[in-house]
Amino acid sequence: DIIQNQIKLVMNSIYGFMGLHRTRGEAALPTIAETVTLMGQHAIHTARITAEQSFTRETGYNFNLGIIYGDTDSIFGRVILDGTHKTLALARNEYLIMEIGYLMAATITKIFDGGLSLEFEKIYHPLLLMARKNYAGKQKNPNGSVKIDKKGIRAKRRDCCDMQRDATQVIEK
Repeated sequence: DIIQNQIKLVMNSIYGFMGLHRTRGEAALPTIAETVTLMGQHAIHTARITAEQSFTRETGYNFNLGIIYGDTDSIFGRVILDGTHKTLALARNEYLIMEIGYLMAATITKIFDGGLSLEFEKIYHPLLLMARKNYAGKQKNPNGSVKIDKKGIRAKRRDCCDMQRDATQVIEK
C-alpha cells in the first residue's frame, strides 16, 4: 500500500502539472492531462460493464451484480438477489461476499490483459452513499478487522442535514 500511495502521489502531481495552464516556463500539456482522465474513465466504464455482464443469472450465478459507484481507482458492487430476506441473508454472509469480490477482481483484471490490476479490498455493510466521493460505511476487511470509514461526510458540521447526521450515527453503531 505504501508504494501504491507513493506512485499515486507522483502521478497526481504530474497530472496536475500537465493540466495547469499557467506554469513557470509555460510547460503545461493539457492534452496529456485530458488523455489521462479519458483513460481512467474508460477503465472504470470497462470494469463496470465487465462486472455487470459477467455476474448474472444468465451466466450461471444465482445473483446479479450491479455496480453502484465507480470513481478514479475503485468500484463498489452490490449483489442483487430475489427477495429482501435473501438479500439480507447474503449480506450477512461476509465470506461469500468476499469470495464474489475476489472473483470479480480477477475477472476484470483478465479483461485488461496485464495493463491494469484490480484487487478486492473490503466490503461495506451497511453503506451510506450520498454522492461522488461522499460516503460512510462499516468497513470489513478480509483479515477480519472492522472500522467505520467516512469519505467526504462530516456529520458534525452545522450545515449537515439531520438525515445525514442520523444515518451516519446508525452506521457507527
